[in-house]
Amino acid sequence: MMHIGKNEVHVWESFIDADDETITGYFNLLSDDENQLALRFRFDHHRKQYVASHGLLRSILGGYLDIDPKLLAFCTNQYGKPQLSLDKNISDIRFNLSHSHNLFIVAVSLGLEVGIDIEYINRDINFMEIAKSVFLKREIAKFNSIPENLQKTAFFRCWTRKEAYLKGKGHGLSTNLDRLEVSFLYSESDAILSCKDSLEDGKTWHLFDIAPFPGYIGSLSTEGKPDTIKYFNAASILPKTIVTYENKTDND
Repeated sequence: MMHIGKNEVHVWESFIDADDETITGYFNLLSDDENQLALRFRFDHHRKQYVASHGLLRSILGGYLDIDPKLLAFCTNQYGKPQLSLDKNISDIRFNLSHSHNLFIVAVSLGLEVGIDIEYINRDINFMEIAKSVFLKREIAKFNSIPENLQKTAFFRCWTRKEAYLKGKGHGLSTNLDRLEVSFLYSESDAILSCKDSLEDGKTWHLFDIAPFPGYIGSLSTEGKPDTIKYFNAASILPKTIVTYENKTDND
């Protein structure tokens, strides 16, 4: 059984380019509904990514709860945020999942609401046009002051901070990104600067940057500031072998 302390967050990361044998193992952990959804994917690589990420999630949560991963039951809130069903979640485990390109990441906590988002940045998108349509005017003005070679990184830092917070709140992108202002410049500390839906969230919610691997940018949000954030490699969780590749703490 894996242990997580109160006021602690564990972040699990893994690439999900698994071989066919491993994918079959993950597939056998999924519920009947998840299996049916997986089979409806048109493209094989999308199906494998879904199976691997959800199989890893079940393996990780099952380890904390000391429950067979296949027996875990999930539900969603009114906005679609997944959570463990109350009758199964006797230890108040909270989690949030994200994956982009070929990387899976999940944040797990005991009692703290969490949100997490990662994005693969080595792709050709018109990020300035996207920023103009979904970000605040003050944020766009900041973008215009940034050297052109740093703008893509700044865009994804801003985007992932907003989405991590909204996912932590349980809203996801059902809430417009322009209702929230976050810091994203190198000279600024991680922070929610303003939120039209809640004046107090800038004080109670905290943001942390995640840079798991080259080519990815991510953010973690927590309701309340954790004493410790630990990072783990989830690649070998299926055979119940946990590999800790890095431990970080933030007690400031």
